[in-house]
Amino acid sequence: MDKTAWLELINLEVKSIETKIEPKGKRDLDDEILGEISEYSKKLYTLWMRTEKESSQLELDIKYDSLEEEVNITLEKLAKLKSTSRLLKELFWYTCNDEFDTWTCNVGIREGWILVKVKDSPLDFIGNIFKGFNLD
Repeated sequence: MDKTAWLELINLEVKSIETKIEPKGKRDLDDEILGEISEYSKKLYTLWMRTEKESSQLELDIKYDSLEEEVNITLEKLAKLKSTSRLLKELFWYTCNDEFDTWTCNVGIREGWILVKVKDSPLDFIGNIFKGFNLD
């Protein structure tokens, strides 16, 4: 397989999603509503959540159900799933920041696919300078 084919595969998988997993987070009073995210971002979020779920289920399987000879193969699959999940998370937040030009503020996703600007305290802002922006 081509070294960059995985990126094309992710894009194809995102585009093929029909049933989406909607965020469950409720809006806080301090949230500033920015708008509804794009269809592509909704599908990217769904793929991220599906990957998270699969990863969590695999962790439980390893803990409770795996035979010893299966563990190494399963651990390799788990490592790949966790890496993929981190990548999908970054891609999701990248697309949201790109859509709404929110590169310098903290944002969150709420039910109804609403992107919100999250109110920062002065200490949050200072902390973000040193550790990178926290977009969860």
